[in-house]
Amino acid sequence: MQLFKKKKLKELLETISRYNGDDLRALADIVQYIRPTGKTIHEEDNQEFEELILRLKSNEKHREGLKNYVHRVLEGKNLRRSITEPGIISRGSFFAELWKRLSYKALPYQPEENTIDFVLTNIFYRKTDGIWVKNLPADQVLDLFDLLDFKPFKSIIPQNEGVFKDVLYSCDVLLQRIVGLSIEDEILDRTPEYANFESPFLALEKELRAFINRELNSTEVLKPDNIEYKHLLVLIEQCDEFVEKALKNSGKYGITLKINQSLLIIRQQLERVKKVLSFLPVADDENPKLKTVEFIRELIYFNCGKNRVRNYIAESTRLLAFEVTQHTGKSGEHYITTSKDEYREMFKSAAGGGLLVGLMCITKVFLSKADVSLFGKGFLYSLNYALGFIAIYLLHFTLATKQPAMTAAALARSLQSSAKEKVKYEEFSRLFARLFRSQFIAFVGNVILAFPVAGIIVAGLDLAFGINAAEHKADKLLKNIDMLATPALFHASIAGVFLFLSGLIAGQAANRSVHHKFPTRIKNHPALKLALGRKSADKLGKLYEKHIGGIAGNFWFGVFMGSTASVGAFLGLPLDIRHITFASGNLALGLYGAGFSVNIFYVLWLFVGVGVIGLANFLVSFALSLILAMKSRGVKLVDLTKISKAIFVRFKENKREFFLPPEETPSNEKAPSHSTKNIT
Repeated sequence: MQLFKKKKLKELLETISRYNGDDLRALADIVQYIRPTGKTIHEEDNQEFEELILRLKSNEKHREGLKNYVHRVLEGKNLRRSITEPGIISRGSFFAELWKRLSYKALPYQPEENTIDFVLTNIFYRKTDGIWVKNLPADQVLDLFDLLDFKPFKSIIPQNEGVFKDVLYSCDVLLQRIVGLSIEDEILDRTPEYANFESPFLALEKELRAFINRELNSTEVLKPDNIEYKHLLVLIEQCDEFVEKALKNSGKYGITLKINQSLLIIRQQLERVKKVLSFLPVADDENPKLKTVEFIRELIYFNCGKNRVRNYIAESTRLLAFEVTQHTGKSGEHYITTSKDEYREMFKSAAGGGLLVGLMCITKVFLSKADVSLFGKGFLYSLNYALGFIAIYLLHFTLATKQPAMTAAALARSLQSSAKEKVKYEEFSRLFARLFRSQFIAFVGNVILAFPVAGIIVAGLDLAFGINAAEHKADKLLKNIDMLATPALFHASIAGVFLFLSGLIAGQAANRSVHHKFPTRIKNHPALKLALGRKSADKLGKLYEKHIGGIAGNFWFGVFMGSTASVGAFLGLPLDIRHITFASGNLALGLYGAGFSVNIFYVLWLFVGVGVIGLANFLVSFALSLILAMKSRGVKLVDLTKISKAIFVRFKENKREFFLPPEETPSNEKAPSHSTKNIT
């Protein structure tokens, strides 16, 4: 294989003079020859590239042929688009940009043929090309630079034409776009701190244009200590601070994908301007050719990363995910009990939730008898769940398994709280132990009430009216909890996903409320003030602000829970949900419906099933919520292994801590500022 490649390289260099500047096949073949494969893209040792250099040095005909061909290819090609476009998000919606990148992966975009972008797109078309090109040894790349008779920026005369002009004007184009975005109302509204000051972007635009004019009319090489250049860097830093302030204020003013997109575009273009400008100054002890070589490598890297989908989604959604989990986390901290008193309060709160779930279980049994369509069943079940969950929330009761989705942000913050690795993992394991015991007592509180309440109600109806509501559904109610007879574990995992999604919805509802200023708009609504009075309208606005997240999250959790089985039946898929609290209530109904003529060992097995369902609810919702919270805060997911180890070590050393509160509250475990009654 190696002999074949060497022979092919020789043939290419011997016939390269036949190709004109519009034919990129020979250049594409040479790049293909030196392109490494697999893991070797990260290595500096590229034997094929070294062979190319040695052949060009030893064979004048090949050297001149390749040099003339490359100059024909690049002659008259415009450079600006290669700087201003690749990797920069285009203005528009999140989904429009996502679709564009996906479509370009399937059917690559072709720029105008008179641009360098066209050359790069058709020569360096693999996403890994930018990596191995950056890893090529600098001395070998400089050799190729000289062999092909390339010149550094400032040596191209006149400067007001060609490459140097394109580089400077590309920065000007980027800055004009930045200024246009920075003066939009939605951006300015998030930075009231700058209201009485000149926009740093306008100051940067003015200074950059003066800098460009000076450089185009100067024959001297720019130095890093040049005052005008250093002033540009200061202004760019001020613009970065503006963007950072707007991002930090998102918690105060809310955030949307559109605003996040605009801020991300500004930041990307600022980084691109700063990066390009960094290649212009050359110190006395630096090789000006090396700066130009690094610039070319960066162009290739820009081009190869322009259609990255995963990075785009991560960058575009990170801030929004942060704000959603942040709003969720504000309530989530109250789900983690510390003292004995809070532990007891959690039990009482969960017991109240269990009581309502018992009522919801018997209500669902009656609704199942309704002669309606699949859609009708889904609607009725969803209504039952949604109203029940909202009632639990408004009555300050607790539904077990709601904690994980609401506490992940608080746990993720603990991983940022300390620079010392060991300390932060210990802090996380300590918080996890508190969360687990809070979840455990919530399970106990829910189950200990849901089971008897459901049983007492169905027995009471039978005694009072002779109606055994669960008689015809007893087998199904019991079978649904049997992990061997049905995919109960899978269904419990689906419920865990819905718990995670409902947490996101709660956070997003709170975020939208802040962004759109709904509480203020309600308080100041003319018709409401006229009909209810100023004080009542003000109170309504405050109630909306306080409860919209909880109501929205609980409503949609109810819809998810109630409609899953109907959607599964419609699609012909084995979809359903299992939640620990409802499983315990349904177990009581099933046992009564079967007349308690059930094998005791089977009953014990079903109780085990209830516990496993709860564990699956907890683990799935917690894992998804924690991963999102970690990614939104820039915490590496590889930390999960170390986190798991820290939790295991803590559990081995103190198992009691995971189930019961400490005898006395440790000094390093401060009690939350709000009661656990404020949760659901």
